Amino acid sequence: MTSSQLRGRRQKRAAAPKFTHSVFGNFKPDSLTSLKRKLVNGKRVAIDLYLPQAAIDTFAADDLDPFVPLVETLPDLATAVRRSAVPCKADWLADLLDPANAHLHRALLKVFPKAQSDGIEDDAFFEALWLSRICLAPFGTGPSDEVPSATWDLHVLPKGRDDTIFAVKTSPDGTVLSVTTES
Repeated sequence: MTSSQLRGRRQKRAAAPKFTHSVFGNFKPDSLTSLKRKLVNGKRVAIDLYLPQAAIDTFAADDLDPFVPLVETLPDLATAVRRSAVPCKADWLADLLDPANAHLHRALLKVFPKAQSDGIEDDAFFEALWLSRICLAPFGTGPSDEVPSATWDLHVLPKGRDDTIFAVKTSPDGTVLSVTTES
């Protein structure tokens, strides 16, 4: 993106209308906008809004209404979402224990001291999963996905130790649609 395109985008954002939503507060829409933070299991979780460029001009605050139940039941949903990521444990652990990732072994063994010899129990893995962000996408996440969804970013090791994200995609009401890992 050129500097004039970037400047034009900033000007467009500055001129954009400000929206008010009873649950998500005041904000100006952009491709990625932070709406609010919420405390979940003792950690502050960012709740963001993702809009494809083509949807920014058509966005209305009530496009967020389907996500209200998600925010209102966040602690309970977060537990179910964390549980849905547990099946990814085996592949993640195998990747972390690979000799090519030796630089991560210390962080792994600090959280799971017996991981190298005994693996990780599902309950221990579940307890270690923590939520950093939920990204709401009322118009989907791209041209091939126009279905409203929320993507929950889960991590296992402390921030800055492992860049793996367990990305759990849900419907606006929190029903799990898919679980993948991203690096």
